[in-house]
Amino acid sequence: MTESNRYAWTKDGAGNVSAAASAKVTIGRQQVTSNLDGNPVFTYDGNAKTVAATINPIGHMVTITYNGSPTAPTNAGVYTVVATVNEEGYYGSISGR
Repeated sequence: MTESNRYAWTKDGAGNVSAAASAKVTIGRQQVTSNLDGNPVFTYDGNAKTVAATINPIGHMVTITYNGSPTAPTNAGVYTVVATVNEEGYYGSISGR
């Protein structure tokens, strides 16, 4: 968290003093932990193979990519899978092959 403050003092003609203050506060985003679920080893059958992710705290939107694409693979091969949370106030990611 960062913050900066400003203070202003004024004195009127009668000798009365008044003060005003303002502050800017920045609160950092909370990191979300995630895990790729299950055994990500599949047998080729021509169908798309998807991976799920568990997020803590729950309830956040997860984007999963396969070699950078949001489309689950249908061909045999090794794919880098990345699950990412990037919401207002939260961030986190995990990757695996």
